[in-house]
Amino acid sequence: INKSTEKTAKDTKAADEYDASFTASLPEYRKTIASNTALPEEAHKYKVQAEGAVRDKQFDDAVKFYENALKIAPWWPIGHFNRAQVLGENKDYEMAKREMKRYLQLVPDAPNARMAQDKIYDWERLESK
Repeated sequence: INKSTEKTAKDTKAADEYDASFTASLPEYRKTIASNTALPEEAHKYKVQAEGAVRDKQFDDAVKFYENALKIAPWWPIGHFNRAQVLGENKDYEMAKREMKRYLQLVPDAPNARMAQDKIYDWERLESK
């Protein structure tokens, strides 16, 4: 097995584990939205750092900062949306699609739901090149 195959298998396993964690967090998200709870401070810190990294076009860093925030607050829809966008910029289309699908699971009636789904379709096109 070469290093690239190892990394892909590891990334896929981590993504699958995160998917399970994300799905388990959906009931908590619904309670949180109902109470209009803000992001925990530690997640907010990572959000600010991610936004700074995006502003500075440091997309690899932004992906990690969003990931750290989402480990703390997996119910944060905009975090999934923004991480998806950054992953798309990095041409990691598989993970970008996963994140955008998580966003749509959290807020299926979002005003930008059509645009989010269309972005998934576009990443599928780019992935097949």
